[in-house]
Amino acid sequence: MKVIKTKSTIKDIKVLDKSADVTHRMKNAFICTKEQAEQTQQANHDSYVEHAEDQAQEGAATLLHKVEHAAEYQGRKGIKKIKEHAIAQVRITIIQVLKMDIQGNKHHTLRLAIPGQITEL
Repeated sequence: MKVIKTKSTIKDIKVLDKSADVTHRMKNAFICTKEQAEQTQQANHDSYVEHAEDQAQEGAATLLHKVEHAAEYQGRKGIKKIKEHAIAQVRITIIQVLKMDIQGNKHHTLRLAIPGQITEL
């Protein structure tokens, strides 16, 4: 009779990071909701000038939040492109060295320094 192969699952750090991220988001959502509830429970403004000031402050806060989000997104995008470019350069270098080895029949070890490990080709 055939043996059924099973693969054991290993809990990774990502699972822990996700739970921490969820609690952080829940906390922020709770704080925002609480602040909004406090603002709606306040008495109306004494004058139209105070109302206009509050509207301007809320608009500026919203704009700042959107700018922060856009800057963070663009930053991540830039870092991703830099990593991709670096990986492409390493691949090109490896291919060039291997081509030289094939043409010259040289035998030597190519060592790549990757953070956390050393790879030998």
